[in-house]
Amino acid sequence: MKNKKSNTLKALVLATTITALIPTAKAFANEEVPNTNTEVTIENAEEENIDAVTKEENVASVETNVNENTNVTNAETDASKDEKEAVTNNAEEVNNEEINDKANTEITTDKEEKEKLEEQLISLKENLANIDQNTSEGAFYFLEWIKKNNPEYANDAENALKILKEFEAKGDVKRGVDGDATSFKNLLKTSEFLVENNNLRVNDENFDVEEQYTNFTILAKAMVSANRSTNALNGHRGTFNVAENLAWGYNDPFDGWYTKEKKLYNANHNEKYEKIGHYLNIMNKDLKLVAIAQNDNPKLNERYSVTHALNSDRITNNDLTIEATKYVEIIESYKKELDKKVLEEKIAEIEEKLLAYNTSEEDHKSIPWKDIEDIAKAIEKEDHKSIPWKNIEDITKAIEKEQSEDEKWKVKPDDDKAIKDKIAELTATKKETKEDETTKTIDKTVADKTSTTNPKTGVSSITGLLGLTLASASELVKRKKYK
Repeated sequence: MKNKKSNTLKALVLATTITALIPTAKAFANEEVPNTNTEVTIENAEEENIDAVTKEENVASVETNVNENTNVTNAETDASKDEKEAVTNNAEEVNNEEINDKANTEITTDKEEKEKLEEQLISLKENLANIDQNTSEGAFYFLEWIKKNNPEYANDAENALKILKEFEAKGDVKRGVDGDATSFKNLLKTSEFLVENNNLRVNDENFDVEEQYTNFTILAKAMVSANRSTNALNGHRGTFNVAENLAWGYNDPFDGWYTKEKKLYNANHNEKYEKIGHYLNIMNKDLKLVAIAQNDNPKLNERYSVTHALNSDRITNNDLTIEATKYVEIIESYKKELDKKVLEEKIAEIEEKLLAYNTSEEDHKSIPWKDIEDIAKAIEKEDHKSIPWKNIEDITKAIEKEQSEDEKWKVKPDDDKAIKDKIAELTATKKETKEDETTKTIDKTVADKTSTTNPKTGVSSITGLLGLTLASASELVKRKKYK
């Protein structure tokens, strides 16, 4: 953003020379083609035996024809000049409008981006301040976060919340209790279980099945099932109409559900369902929704230390389906949402970006912005005499001072040198020459410059640069007022 301001100032300084050339440029462009005077010589009437009256009529006729031809030629020349001037002026207006539109768009975009960053900063600081509370909420805060950050999943997340709150009211879900299936730690485990489940399915040599999907409703059901099954003596409680696997005492429940029972299945495909039913549930091609949860609350798992529950179901037309890779991505994003170090880094990053915006709007107060506006007005008047030369010197000094004190301008050395060189040239020209001598020098420059025309637009280099400069000056003033 500061490069833009520096480049605009450079263009503005360059414009003072260009503006000075305008009157002469116009004179050059409007130079008329000398008329050729046609003289008619009438020889002696007596020698030609022409009546005096007839001679006068002939002379009048010839003069009339000459005048008419001359007028036609002049009219054609004027029309041609007017047409060229109209084309040039139209091109200038179009160019200026395009540049101004671009400048306005950039200002609007910058403002919108800044507002967005400010909103993000507020949200991040709120999360940091409430990080402990949000973490303790576990799946409850997670589902609220899903509704806010993934609106396409909002309905399913809301349905999952209703399930958890229903069983929280019954005492089966203990919000904020370490080891509950809804706790933050155990919520994160659900993505690991889902990935393992799908890897086993797709790599199994006995069945040709695809990966299973998940959603938040089936996740809530699995959490409730794990919480309600911590007492192995109760077995399956039949809480939901789903296929359910339960396991007690395993660090990895798939050691029992899959590895152990698969061996029995390989040995005897007709083995009793009671011995291989968990394996068959995992490999069931019709069950395409799944979630696995765990409860390791020591007060509820006195005998086996941990309880796992797998819930799987068929997909209906109204069910949300989330691929495992997407679910893992969601969980990883949520982890960062409650990672203090990550939050602090994000806050610092956004604050740095906002500082850049605020610096561009609020800092560099030693720059005489009013002088820049005066210069812009002088350019608009196309009167080089009214350009405040002293103001240009003050602006240059202010820029040099702030560039030396504030590296945030980030002006490239060659740009900085170009600004200084141009100011030195302008100042020297103003101080060392009188205005009429300056005009003579300008005449030659105009003669050279006006011969250069952009082949794409047909606009002379001086005219085009003037349009660019006016737009740049306008943009600079707008940026200052936007503050």
